[in-house]
Amino acid sequence: MIGNLNKMGVNQVGLSGMAGIGKTQLAIEFATRFSFAFPNGIYWIQAADPKQWSKQFVGIAKDYLQLKTSGQNEKDQDKQYFVALQRYFKEHPQTLIVMDNVEDPRNLNNPKLLFSDEVNTDLTPLTLGSNVLFTTRKKFNIAGVSSYDIDILSPEYSYDLLTLGRKPVNISEENCARTICGIVGYLPLALVLVGGYLEKYRSI
Repeated sequence: MIGNLNKMGVNQVGLSGMAGIGKTQLAIEFATRFSFAFPNGIYWIQAADPKQWSKQFVGIAKDYLQLKTSGQNEKDQDKQYFVALQRYFKEHPQTLIVMDNVEDPRNLNNPKLLFSDEVNTDLTPLTLGSNVLFTTRKKFNIAGVSSYDIDILSPEYSYDLLTLGRKPVNISEENCARTICGIVGYLPLALVLVGGYLEKYRSI
């Protein structure tokens, strides 16, 4: 997804994995660390409710990009905002849309979610022309979209992550750390939170 580093022509990627695995945090880290690759903007959509997608995309076009339309009524104007947004993304390909917590990835190619009364439109989140990074709990297989599965860490990597801020000083502490890793199910996000808590209160 990153300019000249992109050797496969992939600009739409989904992160899949169980709740608490760290999908959202990984998306945030990617958008932050590689923001230089998207000089035309990075836009975040809370995607848990697909009925809110249209409103949020229109908000990007209208409020952030200040694109213009000639639509008269609200419904026609919303569609024209999508057309204007599609035109903008194709003229400015270095833009990233992050859609967090997509319940069903198949909806990303469903035009009825954006325009329920029209079946002939090709306007969907995946046809707007921007780079798209989304998170989901479901595995998926969508043509042209790369899937990246996020799994729990191995016990050893979990231990390394938990003790990143402070290494155990004896075997008892090491055993406690490994026990904690097992209790939280080797979930990366949980380990980071526990590690931060222990780091904060270690002197108490």
